[in-house]
Amino acid sequence: CPYIKDTSKSLPLIHAELAGIARGAGVPIWQIYLINCRTEIMSAADERLECTSVFLPREKIFAQTWDWAAIFRDLMVTIDSKSSSGCRIRTFAEPGMLAKIGCNSNGIAVGINFLPGEKKLSGRGVPIHLALRYILEASSVEDGIKRLKSLPVSSHGNIFISSSSGEAAWVELSGTDCLVKRWKNEEAVHTNHYLLMKISDKAEAESVNRRLLAMRMLRNTRGKSDFERVKSVLGQTGVRVPYQEDFVLGGYGTVATIIMDLRAVRMDVLPASALVGH
Repeated sequence: CPYIKDTSKSLPLIHAELAGIARGAGVPIWQIYLINCRTEIMSAADERLECTSVFLPREKIFAQTWDWAAIFRDLMVTIDSKSSSGCRIRTFAEPGMLAKIGCNSNGIAVGINFLPGEKKLSGRGVPIHLALRYILEASSVEDGIKRLKSLPVSSHGNIFISSSSGEAAWVELSGTDCLVKRWKNEEAVHTNHYLLMKISDKAEAESVNRRLLAMRMLRNTRGKSDFERVKSVLGQTGVRVPYQEDFVLGGYGTVATIIMDLRAVRMDVLPASALVGH
């Protein structure tokens, strides 16, 4: 498998972690890589929308909805670990993954938005979810960008990196193409359409409207407590809430919302029912 070969070369310690998961689960390692390659697989076969991300620099909060299959409601995993450099990492993931949405003791947070790119993927390199785990060891937003750019990633998506310093960046990927936007001390929202690249999609209107709604709600909720502000915004801007039927996944919608305090390295995982009634 090219993904196994390329990851073991680029990220040997992360490859070793995946090998340990495979041994512990009693399955071949390619099955663990298959789980971690699901974004690349979906990019080739699906245009399903996933996740709304919000960064509030004044409050030092990064938050994101996790929009996925209803069957994953009881399969959410949180991991609290230390990197080889001693950095504490807290992350939310799916079973078999090392990371997805998370933060570290350096005040860095990472999230991901699925983007329906146009370019055919190479079918090799480091899967985007493993790149997220590597970025979660970053000491700054700029270090996170450098870490991502050092990897042979071929995927579609936006990696949202933010910091307790108020700095943040979007890194949009389309195949091996990559565009970056950096800023500081500005509230920001990313959904499921490209903001830096000129790539359109049939579902773009829904994503544009969802982003505009989130931005409007952020303006209208200034003055609320940090936690309640994010909770109210993301409670109205997840994908297809309540659950909609899907011929592949069954029920599909916002499964959970992850809210992170970057100063405290705190992560709250709220089931969708804590945001809106289902």
